[in-house]
Amino acid sequence: MKSPIREKSPWVVKYFLLGGICFWAPDVLLHAIRGHSYTGTDMILLTVFLPAAAFAGFAILWRLHCNRCSCTLIALSMLAGILIQGPLYMAIGLSFAGGKFFKMGALWFLERIVLMLPFALLEMSTYDGTLFALGLVTVGMVYSVPRNSDHGLR
Repeated sequence: MKSPIREKSPWVVKYFLLGGICFWAPDVLLHAIRGHSYTGTDMILLTVFLPAAAFAGFAILWRLHCNRCSCTLIALSMLAGILIQGPLYMAIGLSFAGGKFFKMGALWFLERIVLMLPFALLEMSTYDGTLFALGLVTVGMVYSVPRNSDHGLR
């Protein structure tokens, strides 16, 4: 008999990866399109669109997998994916504006970012223009977790 944790582990990894993709892919795409001509209007667009994309992804995953995993597990896995994968996606997006992420020896940059994740995420999202969007999605995902539910992480 499989343990409940072993049954849920592959889904948690998928929700983690999809959370990062849903939230950060539009940011990378916008940086790829705009390059050096990134403006304040783009930041406002990202502030609205990034949380909307993350919540749309959450709603789709919850509808498709509500019998497999709980709302809590989906929301928290997606949020972890958004927060942990953030510096990587921002570095990729900023490389379109002249960043040196894809140059030789750039892996040391990724290693240090992962080690200093909370600080790197806050600092990079400030420069990237996604800080407010991160705040909105963090609060939204935490509050999407049902209160006083008897099924918990199911």
